Amino acid sequence: MPASVLKGRRLWLSILISGVLCGTVVFAHHVALARDMDHAPGDKLPQDVPVNQVPRPVVAALQRQFADAKIVSAAFSSTGLDVDSWWLSVKVGKEQLEVGVDGISGSYRVNTIKKPIAVADVPKAVREAVDKRYSKAEIQNAWEVQSGLIALPPGKTRPPGYEVTILTAEHEKCIIDLLPGFRRTAKGENEPDPNKMEIDGESILKDGNQ
Repeated sequence: MPASVLKGRRLWLSILISGVLCGTVVFAHHVALARDMDHAPGDKLPQDVPVNQVPRPVVAALQRQFADAKIVSAAFSSTGLDVDSWWLSVKVGKEQLEVGVDGISGSYRVNTIKKPIAVADVPKAVREAVDKRYSKAEIQNAWEVQSGLIALPPGKTRPPGYEVTILTAEHEKCIIDLLPGFRRTAKGENEPDPNKMEIDGESILKDGNQ
């Protein structure tokens, strides 16, 4: 799991304990990657779970977001303070999505939604951020990532982040996580700027694995 994911999960933990809804959780590209990354003391590594054993409160949280969602596969992990994180691969109509559901004490909410997009649809700001770090890299796959949904008031949205798999000029495969940068409003406040993307995490893949 990229460092940004772990940072986000620890922030979500602080949200739950303090009751303040703020923070960002970024969904991992693969549960296999999540198992390979460093974890905080007390964190349990993700474990595959049969679809028919996903708890009803987790399914209910998913169906509040997507009424017709069908779970294809599931994995689960928890922190040392019993914050539960579920990674669900789901079908919603013809779309295949990855959904992160987080919670504590049986209370769950969808926190992350990740959907594949065509490489041709990758925003210019994402391409520019990747090119700045990896000159002449080829974007091979891309996902739009809505994260930190727990932190948002009902009905509110924020610009999405993105995740791309690239092939570098040195023929290395990398997974890149990108989040919007910030711009200053007329009131002097910072707000996410979808036209300014910044790299938030990187994972090098070797032979299909980290």
